[in-house]
Amino acid sequence: MERVGEGQADGIFIQGLNVHARHGLLDHEAQLGQRFVIDIDLQVDLSDAASSDDIGQTIDYASVVATATEAFLASRYVRARSSNRRPNG
Repeated sequence: MERVGEGQADGIFIQGLNVHARHGLLDHEAQLGQRFVIDIDLQVDLSDAASSDDIGQTIDYASVVATATEAFLASRYVRARSSNRRPNG
């Protein structure tokens, strides 16, 4: 017996997550940091939560935000310079 919604993805959107981090190529970006705004789009199957009405089977938004923030702050990301690029082009 197939359940309603089985095999379909449900969308969860977290928009405008603000994180102050130290990413970038320039020294001042590493020292001062800057604000990043992150949008998260999760495609997940929430049919079990919908059919059981059990909140424990759905997604914990706070955990998603905490994990994304922690991952974003864990390392300093720097875009590598290409040796064959000209400074103005």
